[in-house]
Amino acid sequence: MRCHAPGDEIVLCAIPADETGVLQLTDRLHHLVQQAAERTGFPALISASIGVSFFPEHGRDLEALLAEADAAMYRPKTAGGGQTVVAGRTRPDSP
Repeated sequence: MRCHAPGDEIVLCAIPADETGVLQLTDRLHHLVQQAAERTGFPALISASIGVSFFPEHGRDLEALLAEADAAMYRPKTAGGGQTVVAGRTRPDSP
């Protein structure tokens, strides 16, 4: 599978995936980003905004799933970053 993610975006596909497992993974990713940021000396300037979508709840093809995850990602990104939002929800999620 080939995915194009513009700019500083990364696409991760997990099959099969349950919500608890995915949110645990995103918590781990936030932790790793924070650790890396602390090593740079500029921890307040680096964070990750993560949008999550699930098949078939948020789409039945890759294009729809990516669009839903992208829209979800921009909610925490515009609020300062460093959070995960599942598609269709308005506030950050955690396991």
